[in-house]
Amino acid sequence: MAEVICNEILFFIHNNFGKIPANNLVTVVSGFYEESEICRAKAALHAVCDNLLPGDPDIPRPKMRCAGDSKRRLDAEDLTGLFTCLNAKKIELPVFDAVKASRLPSVKPADADVCSLALCGRQLMCVL
Repeated sequence: MAEVICNEILFFIHNNFGKIPANNLVTVVSGFYEESEICRAKAALHAVCDNLLPGDPDIPRPKMRCAGDSKRRLDAEDLTGLFTCLNAKKIELPVFDAVKASRLPSVKPADADVCSLALCGRQLMCVL
């Protein structure tokens, strides 16, 4: 059975990665979650990276950010950067789960990548 990691931020990013542009994901995550929640998610994802790819030089090293106005956004960017790196390496990630559905931000249709959705729809039409 696959490992399950309970973390709402990682669940949200993992399930929306590739469907919503990274900049929009960063905006939603940094606007919805507290700094401490983002830091815990970042530490958890780095632990996953250390387990799956120990010593891999392509994986960005953890960055300690100073408290400030942009810390949440920079940490959220670090998270999406890690997901981008893992996706490029085609790494199978553990299952991320959300314990509290109320801790998941809603995403407006305008936040989605319309071009990706149109391409996905076109592929579905070809299959049908």
